[in-house]
Amino acid sequence: MRCVSAHPHRISSRLTCFFEGPGDIGQYELSWSGQGTVTGTRVRGWSLKACEGAVADDATGTFHVAEEDPGIWKLPAEPTDPTPPLQILKVGENGLVADLERLTLAKFDQGAEWLVISSQGSNSFRVFESRAPHQFVGPFTIAGAVAFDGIDLSTRQLGSTFPRGAFGCHTDVDGHPILLADGEQIRQQLVSQAKTNRRSGH
Repeated sequence: MRCVSAHPHRISSRLTCFFEGPGDIGQYELSWSGQGTVTGTRVRGWSLKACEGAVADDATGTFHVAEEDPGIWKLPAEPTDPTPPLQILKVGENGLVADLERLTLAKFDQGAEWLVISSQGSNSFRVFESRAPHQFVGPFTIAGAVAFDGIDLSTRQLGSTFPRGAFGCHTDVDGHPILLADGEQIRQQLVSQAKTNRRSGH
C-alpha cells in the first residue's frame, strides 16, 4: 500500500490521505494523538484497479486518479461529498495510450490550469484543461524519456537555469535518471498548440 496524495479540506479543515492498495483506493482521515503518532481512520473507498497515479487540487477540492487502462477519474475530495467517481478522460482518446501512469497539476500566472498525464504506452505526456469539460491542450515529449513513471511540473522560479519553472520525469533506462526540461518552453509550445486546436475546431 502506498500514499498517493494528502489533502487538507477547505470546508471541514480535516486532513485526509489517499492510499492505493490492490484494486482499491481508500481515503483516511488523519488525527494527531499528541504523543508523537498519527492515526488514520478509513472514511471512504473505491474499487479501482491498477491505479498508478493521483493528484489533489486543493483549490477546487477534487481528486484525480489515473487507472492504467480505463482512463482518468475525478471525485470530490471532501470526506462528506458524494462518493461515486466520474470518468473524465478515456484511454484511446486524444492520444492516451495504456498504461497511464502519474499525474500532476500545473497552474500558471496567466490563469491556465492543466492536468498533465504520463501516457506510457505512447512515450508522451498529454495535457488537458483541469476544469470541465477538460479540453485537450496538446502533447509533448522529453528527449530520452521512455517507460516513465513519476512526473511533476512546477511553474515557480527555480534559479537561473529554470527561471519560470521546470518539468521533471523519471525514465526507465540504465540508472533510472530524473530528466528535467524547461517548463516555460513546454508552456509556450502547448499554448501554441491550443490556439491551433481552437482555430481548427478541435
